[in-house]
Amino acid sequence: MALVAKVANSWSFIYMAKDKFDTLSAARSLGTAGIENEQAAAIVGAIRLAVSDLVTVERFEAGLAELRAHTNIRVAELRADNWRARLALAGVIVGANALMLTVAGYVLAAVLGVPPRTP
Repeated sequence: MALVAKVANSWSFIYMAKDKFDTLSAARSLGTAGIENEQAAAIVGAIRLAVSDLVTVERFEAGLAELRAHTNIRVAELRADNWRARLALAGVIVGANALMLTVAGYVLAAVLGVPPRTP
């Protein structure tokens, strides 16, 4: 979580739109300034295209929340996989020790000349 917050805070170069661009009021303002309607529409259209690439704060936070949720799910899955691997490794270690003790018992019995016990 801290890493995501640190990265999000370092993204100060991303320009975020505070509010949506009101094309109608912009066109009216240009019209009252003496610009013809066709020119005002073209200017407002160009501005709208430029502003459409900006990320709103709400969309950025929603995307960041989605990223955090996905990351938390993956971390939980990796932790579960890690515990399964640890349990499998513990089983291998216990089995290897049991095999080693069995073989050591047979070797020791052979060296001492004691016949192995039969169940």
